[in-house]
Amino acid sequence: MFTLLQHPALVHAPIGIALILPLLVLLLLWKYRQAWSLLLPVALAFLLSAMIALRSGEEVEDQAEERGVSHQQIHQHEELAEAVPFLGGALVLLVAAGIWAPVRFRQPLRILALLASLVVLGQLLRVGQTGGEITHGSGKNLPPGSVYDED
Repeated sequence: MFTLLQHPALVHAPIGIALILPLLVLLLLWKYRQAWSLLLPVALAFLLSAMIALRSGEEVEDQAEERGVSHQQIHQHEELAEAVPFLGGALVLLVAAGIWAPVRFRQPLRILALLASLVVLGQLLRVGQTGGEITHGSGKNLPPGSVYDED
């Protein structure tokens, strides 16, 4: 279903959402508490995009190995990426709890959601680092015949 060239495009959606999530959570915590429910669709979009990105990576794993990427690099990237949907699921639950929990529990749950959004971002930065090393090498341009070289 997915090709090796589609995976990098798909992984940028959860990364982009994860970059804005902590800022959005902080803004809603600090200034617009009544609008907290607006965060739920964003958290769900993150979770869905992370699951699609993970699935696309699983489907192109063999293609990457055929192009010369070491199994160890792929395995490290995959292990880091597999945690992201679980962290995203926890974030969705905390955001939802911040909407529907009894009033006295909402603020602590929302603070936990802020911390969870930072954990999600940190994990995605680690996943992105290993994915970037697979795609671009360790700060060097790709030589001909590398993973994404079409020739």
